[in-house]
Amino acid sequence: MKTLSKAVLSFAALTCVSGLARAAPIVVYERPINEFQTLQATFDADTKLGRAWINIERFDTEFQPTRDNARQTVDGLSYDKASRAVVYQAPGEASVVCAKEMSELGQKRFIPTRNCPLQISYEKRTVDDGTSPTKTTVARVTLNPTTGSAQR
Repeated sequence: MKTLSKAVLSFAALTCVSGLARAAPIVVYERPINEFQTLQATFDADTKLGRAWINIERFDTEFQPTRDNARQTVDGLSYDKASRAVVYQAPGEASVVCAKEMSELGQKRFIPTRNCPLQISYEKRTVDDGTSPTKTTVARVTLNPTTGSAQR
């Protein structure tokens, strides 16, 4: 029993020291989609105002390919002008760099770091509208930042 508890403590310490500790995932976007739709999520920012958000792009390929965008803001996500990066800062934690700005041929874009992966998942759910249950696909985008203490 002592060996098991020592192993658990060692793993927990190694996780914190190696920077693998993650904060609770933040659900950024969750909406029903049809079978012809897919999502892409990227970081974006207004560099003059210091604001940042996650851009959700939905592709629909049913008849004529179409796409639409949605800006999803996240509390604690901002643009740092000094480091030219999108950063996330949870209350009471150090800030974490989520994406770094890069300019290419006059176009700016943000290259994500491994500190704040955006994960897209699709889940089949049964929705009951009061008359009959139907199956629908729900798309979810989550932000999984490392804790600021893991960055130190």
